[in-house]
Amino acid sequence: RIYRILLENADAPCDLGKYPALTANADKEGNIYVQYGCPDIKNRLYYLKIPTDFWNNPPENNDWQENIELKQFPYDLCGESYMSTDRSRLYVPSCQGVFEVDLGSGQWNKIYSVEPKEHLEYFFMDNPQGDLWMQEQYRQNEELFVNFYHIRSQNKIDPVLIHREAQKCGFTYATNDYLWMKWDTELAAYKIDETGNVNLAGKPEVRFSRETQCHRMITDKSGIIWVGTNGLGIAKYDISARKFKNSFTGRSVYSNIVRSREGDVISFDNSYNLLLEKTTAHGNIMRDMCEKEFEPSVNVYIAHDSKGDFWTVSHPRKYVDWQLKKISRDKGVMAYDIPYEGRFRSVVVLDDNEHPWMGFGSQLQHFNPETTQFQSFSFENLLPPPNDIFAMARTSDGSWWLASQQGLIRGRPEPAGAAYPEKFKFEIYKNDPKSRNSIRSDDVASLLVRPWEPNILWIGTKGGGLNRLDINTNQFSHITTADGLPDNVIYGILPNSGKNKNDPNLWLSSNRGLIRYNTEDGNFKIYTEENGLQGDEFNTWAYGTSEDGELFFGGVNGLTSFKPDDLISDTLAPNTMITGILINGKKAARSDDPGILKSSIEFTDRINLPFSKNTITLDFVALNFAAPSKNRFRYYLEGAEKPWVHEGSEHSVSYANLAPGKYTFKVMGANSEGIWNEKPAELRIDILPPWYRSWWAYTMYAIILLGSAYAWYRYQLNRRLEHAENDRLKELDGFKTKFFTNITHEFRTPLTVITGMTEQLRKHFAERSKESFENGVGMIRRNGENLLQLINQILDLSKLESGKLQLDVVQTDIVAFTKYIVDSLHSYAEMNKIQLHFLTEIDGLNMDIDTAKLQTVLTNLLSNALKFTPEEGHIYVNIQEDQVKDQRFCRISVKDTGLGIPESKLDKIFDRFYQVDNSATRKGEGTGIGLALTRELIKLMGGDISVRSKENSGSTFSFSIPVRKEAPVTRPVVEKIVLGSLNTGHDVFFTTSQNGHSEKPLLLLVEDNIDVRQYLVDCLSEDYRLETAANGQEGIDKTLELIPDLILSDVMMPEKDGFELCEVVKLDERSSHIPLILLTAKVDAGSRIAGLSRGADDYIAKPFHRDELLARIRNLLDTRAKMQARYASLPVIEPSANPDLQLEDAFLLRIREVVEADLSDAEFEMPRLERALGMSRSQIFRKVKALTGQSPSVYIRSIRLHKSKELLLDAGKTIAEVAYEVGFATPAYFSTAFLEEFGVNPSEFKQS
Repeated sequence: RIYRILLENADAPCDLGKYPALTANADKEGNIYVQYGCPDIKNRLYYLKIPTDFWNNPPENNDWQENIELKQFPYDLCGESYMSTDRSRLYVPSCQGVFEVDLGSGQWNKIYSVEPKEHLEYFFMDNPQGDLWMQEQYRQNEELFVNFYHIRSQNKIDPVLIHREAQKCGFTYATNDYLWMKWDTELAAYKIDETGNVNLAGKPEVRFSRETQCHRMITDKSGIIWVGTNGLGIAKYDISARKFKNSFTGRSVYSNIVRSREGDVISFDNSYNLLLEKTTAHGNIMRDMCEKEFEPSVNVYIAHDSKGDFWTVSHPRKYVDWQLKKISRDKGVMAYDIPYEGRFRSVVVLDDNEHPWMGFGSQLQHFNPETTQFQSFSFENLLPPPNDIFAMARTSDGSWWLASQQGLIRGRPEPAGAAYPEKFKFEIYKNDPKSRNSIRSDDVASLLVRPWEPNILWIGTKGGGLNRLDINTNQFSHITTADGLPDNVIYGILPNSGKNKNDPNLWLSSNRGLIRYNTEDGNFKIYTEENGLQGDEFNTWAYGTSEDGELFFGGVNGLTSFKPDDLISDTLAPNTMITGILINGKKAARSDDPGILKSSIEFTDRINLPFSKNTITLDFVALNFAAPSKNRFRYYLEGAEKPWVHEGSEHSVSYANLAPGKYTFKVMGANSEGIWNEKPAELRIDILPPWYRSWWAYTMYAIILLGSAYAWYRYQLNRRLEHAENDRLKELDGFKTKFFTNITHEFRTPLTVITGMTEQLRKHFAERSKESFENGVGMIRRNGENLLQLINQILDLSKLESGKLQLDVVQTDIVAFTKYIVDSLHSYAEMNKIQLHFLTEIDGLNMDIDTAKLQTVLTNLLSNALKFTPEEGHIYVNIQEDQVKDQRFCRISVKDTGLGIPESKLDKIFDRFYQVDNSATRKGEGTGIGLALTRELIKLMGGDISVRSKENSGSTFSFSIPVRKEAPVTRPVVEKIVLGSLNTGHDVFFTTSQNGHSEKPLLLLVEDNIDVRQYLVDCLSEDYRLETAANGQEGIDKTLELIPDLILSDVMMPEKDGFELCEVVKLDERSSHIPLILLTAKVDAGSRIAGLSRGADDYIAKPFHRDELLARIRNLLDTRAKMQARYASLPVIEPSANPDLQLEDAFLLRIREVVEADLSDAEFEMPRLERALGMSRSQIFRKVKALTGQSPSVYIRSIRLHKSKELLLDAGKTIAEVAYEVGFATPAYFSTAFLEEFGVNPSEFKQS
């Protein structure tokens, strides 16, 4: 934004609004000092005090004008006021003297007084070091004088006379004690010497046209002088560029360049006209002879020797032949005709002895100055004409190298190393595109061998860049545009200095400027027309050097010369600035969109763009103006790409379709010398998201998402709670189902004994002995008590749930009471080979207890410990007293070495109806209410119970009840201890030796309940031989050992249940024929189907009637007799379709196969059959007897006899042969056996 301030002051000598301001300076606070000039009067300075926040928050209307304070200084000015570099001081040149104004304090100090002079005027200049120079100009006798005044040192320099026509003068300061002064049309440098005198350093550097009126001028940080003109813009002058001297401007230099000892520079243009830059010396003989001899000619090349004489090769137009001329300051001009005809350009090079060597077409020429004879060496066989030679060089081995358009020619002297041999062996180096070790281009333009590396040949080519050849190894290396060269055309090569052996720099001329190449580190420095060269394009042949190290390069617009050591490197790292921005292809400005740019882009560090304006182009500059086209940049967009991925000279970059996000564009600049400013310019760019991706939209999404997530969570939680509740109900239902199944078993088992024994006693009362009678009555009483205890526990648990069960406490000794309970179970523990221990830390403890309920608790815990502790195990009952704060507790623990409880099931151990092992093979029966009742009773007593257990390592149940002494002291009443599901009766085990008559069928009774087992023995012992087993595994073992005639088994048993026993028996070949009756309290259809599907032959539910059991046993035995009759009647066993007989048929077929395999062996005996079948003698006997009613030996003889019937039908065999063939020892015994088996003798059967 531009503000126009109109100064209206009544004290002003004229209408200020109509005249221009001469100067305008601003201090650190932004206050403005304006100098106006009115016609015919002196200048005045006005002070404008600006509000502090004016520039940070510019106003939008004209109200701000009232806040600006306007003040006029009371002095007429002679010259322009000047603000110091640090903007802390203002220098005001009045006609009475010069004032220094301290802008901080406002104090005025007069630092210089003067006498009135004609046209007095002042100019000021200071530098960053704080030095202030004042230029005082005045006219005296119509001549312009200038005084220089150094404020800091109070050093006034003597007046300098400019010239009479100068109208106005200004000055600025540069480095190395130079003052640059300008007047109307000229700009010149003045040197300040050690005495303080100011002298013109040379002729004016810049001349302006008469129409150009120069006003102010300044020097920037990089040493560039800027001159302001009146209407013709700004003139720029680079001080460093003056180190390049240009001559012959507008002429194309087309030959090599030499400088005489007198300082004259000599060359030729592209029309072969002489170019001669003369010195101021007079009577120059060499220059006069050159001007006379170098008339227009063709293909001129000049060399100079150590004496300063010139050797030239030319082809005068009026002659046909070439001439070698020596222009000597002593002997004048001497010409020698060269034995060569042709119009192909050559060069001349002097060897170490200053003998000229030349190359013409396809010849190498040597001239001996002493004999004035030429030697010609042809290489026409390698390089036929036409051919120009552009350069020649000699290496340390004596080889001459010639540069041509068709390759690089090498001439090796023979003999090797000879300076002037009789002949040369020539070879040519040409480009081989397939080989990296070849010259890069056949068009060779220049050659160089530096004295300090005589084995290295540097080769400049047209199109192949700079090539390096090591003549010892014959290895090429190449430097091209790929390595940083600006151009692959290299016209000339010169060393940086012929005297400095350590200088690695080469100077190369090309079509894109001069190149300084460092051969050690590979760095390039490129100079162009911007740096002060004649132009960017140079020419072939046009290069040379002088004895003092000055280098010459000729180009299409003149000759450039310089001394490398005089070149000033620009070491100032330029500041970088972002100068412009295009948004979606449209230039952004503050006036167009103040919402994006609140100030100009140069002073903006952050912009916010809507998502629709996401394509941007950024312009940037490096503030170095020496060679702005060579400034380089590194930049990247942070947030979109990797750091500093871009580098180049382009000063703009575009980014399209940027995604919403936060970005920072960073750019740093380097000057033409490659000096980088590591502090980048930055612009923060925020691409705002669309409304649906804004923060408030995401907040809304988050709220919706969280709300949905919470709703989903509540939904899932409710589902989980419902599932958990359903699972709990299912589990509870399962527990109840299992409870009722178990309780049915618990009821049916004692009812079986009670009803059965009652019926037995009723029928056989008179026949039973007293002992037998008492045993039966005892069984009835014991099972009745078990039923009563079970019913009482169920009732107590029901009362606890309803809160109707009350404590009936008495005060007694709990230690003695507990010990009595433990002692009462010693006999049962000993019967099961378990050691029961009672341990106490106190002798006695009187306290209130409910004896009946405590007895129930102790009995349940001890009953479980006895049930699950194996033989040779231990049970420990420990009682102790604890103190918790003010309350005493009695702690009783029951520890066993039994099966233990899995950790995963400990948390459910006190749940109602829960049993750790619900399988039919669990050890010990139960209902799942004992521990639940125990916990509830202990809670009723005010105590708690816990359990510690590890699977297979036993369990410890501990409970504590508070010690109180409020009830009356009484003797405890201990009820009869009933162990419930524990087998407490007298066990009866039958073996085959106790069964009496051996012809009775053998029955195996498998039952874990002692009373039921005893009842079954009473029922069956009169009619059958009996064997008993206490669990399923024992039943399987005895079945395979004894091969009984029938098995009667319970279902729910330890180790293996009745179903598993049934499955093993029926699948084993040794026992598959045995009938099996399952006897169980599980009467549901599923249990029946499960039993029958496992192979059970019958299923009897508890309680059962004795007569029913006997009838079912007889039926199964009769069925087996029918099976025996079947097998006995069949002469040859054929596989049956009945699945019940398939296994038995297979067994008998195996016996038949074994026998028939050794049918003729009369010594065939049982051991051989046992080995073949994998069965014992008794097992084979029992199974064969059960299936056929015959002993194995009789069955084997029957097999032999039935086979003999088949053989007797063969008319070719005698009876004796058949007898021996079927395994009979004698024909007579065979005949007797045949008669017994079939009722006829063999001869009668054979005849029939």
